[in-house]
Amino acid sequence: MERNANECSNVHYSLRGIAMKRFLLGLLIGFTLSTPAQYSPNSGRMPQAVVVPFSATPTFNAASGSTFLITLTGNVTSSTFSNAMNGMVYTFHICQDSSGLHSFAWPVNVKATGLIVIPATALASTCATQQVVWNAALSNAYPAALGLLNQ
Repeated sequence: MERNANECSNVHYSLRGIAMKRFLLGLLIGFTLSTPAQYSPNSGRMPQAVVVPFSATPTFNAASGSTFLITLTGNVTSSTFSNAMNGMVYTFHICQDSSGLHSFAWPVNVKATGLIVIPATALASTCATQQVVWNAALSNAYPAALGLLNQ
């Protein structure tokens, strides 16, 4: 069963409660949460999920949005995360195609402690969701909470 954009969107909205916990966590550990300039409340635009085309080396550009959706049709051997803003929470929603069994290599600036591991044995037509928060002082993103696997 392939995931469609509606299902991915529903997963994003179901994470709103988790996002509030991350906001409170950010306050406790000193992050200043922010919203990218392109999502100004006065612009009339709401944040959009960014569909990242499959590649063995995809780029997740935070200047395009804060939620990334990718469907794996092969293994991701390396990936890049760029243009993140301090204290901003980013969501990676990584789905397997109908074949499954594709691995995913996190960007080097997304630190692994607590990250969800997407093994080459991942089930077909399932998704994993991980939220991270960017720390500009360390130039790295860290898990904001435990991820969801095989959703």
